[in-house]
Amino acid sequence: MDISIIIVSFNTKNLLIDCIESLKKEIENLKNKYPMVKIEIIIVENGSHDGSDLMLKEQYSDLELYFSKVNLGFGGGNNVGMRVAKGEFIILLNSDAFFLENSLLKSYELMINNPNVGVGVGKLIGRDRVFQPSKRSFPSIFNDFFKLSGLENKYPASKLFGRADYLYESPDLERECDWGPGAFNIIRNKVLKEVGLFDDAFFLYYEEVDLAKRIKEIGYKVYYWPQIVIIHIGGESAKSLDKKRVAKSGNQLTLWRLQSQYIYIIRSIMGFLPHTVQNL
Repeated sequence: MDISIIIVSFNTKNLLIDCIESLKKEIENLKNKYPMVKIEIIIVENGSHDGSDLMLKEQYSDLELYFSKVNLGFGGGNNVGMRVAKGEFIILLNSDAFFLENSLLKSYELMINNPNVGVGVGKLIGRDRVFQPSKRSFPSIFNDFFKLSGLENKYPASKLFGRADYLYESPDLERECDWGPGAFNIIRNKVLKEVGLFDDAFFLYYEEVDLAKRIKEIGYKVYYWPQIVIIHIGGESAKSLDKKRVAKSGNQLTLWRLQSQYIYIIRSIMGFLPHTVQNL
């Protein structure tokens, strides 16, 4: 197997259909150039309550489907897929993310031609085609302060204040970075065999940061390639909740973010708290 594409979905039934159908077209484009490339699509249904499970069983029984009765989080859901993925390259793709301009083909070629890259990230844009920060530096006391204080947004052209998301440079500039959002990552499978999967300590947020850090520590690069373009809608899982649950959900998301940030900072700066990483 050459490529394993993993999509984790939580309450995004309609978007998931669009994502799968769009992905199939991208696979056709890739196979027009590389007909021998073998690709598998792995869907992890992450405890949804919107009928996604029935839809998948009825419409996509030809794909590799995995169902969880509970929400395992971003890292936990992707770990289910990565444990069974057989591809040389593993693509993590959100159900609200869509390749543009032969970006699947470009992802494959760039990883083939850059064996020192452990993780490739792409250029994320919204439906309105506005750039979403996609090449990022590792969190730090200063980077977090510049973001939370508003200095990053007020002075994005500053190499000091805009350094967390490289806002001071063009989004079309290819470069090595520290990490990229988990809406799209292409990861070398043999690297995962060395560093392990996502850390189970992170239910949501910071799991892709932690994984990128471990990958860089063993000598591989994380690279941002702007020629890989992905429309990323974002926030669709939260929108699926009814009005009575929105406030509670928002508070829970904030709690998860703070908890993950605390774990990451304690490990990175203070040097303790063991990892809870499972191997492939």
